[in-house]
Amino acid sequence: MIENLSGALSVLSALGYEFEAGGEPFIDLDDRLVLRRILASGASLSAIHREAGEIDL
Repeated sequence: MIENLSGALSVLSALGYEFEAGGEPFIDLDDRLVLRRILASGASLSAIHREAGEIDL
């Protein structure tokens, strides 16, 4: 599951998306421990693009 999330974040980042976790900026895209904690806690993770809008992951 972490590999899928990491891959999705990488692709979306390359497309110009920025991320928020729990309403705070999220920049640790490659930190597996942080991604594991996000998944374990069920925290809200959003991908935001100025032109394309927002995706809740």
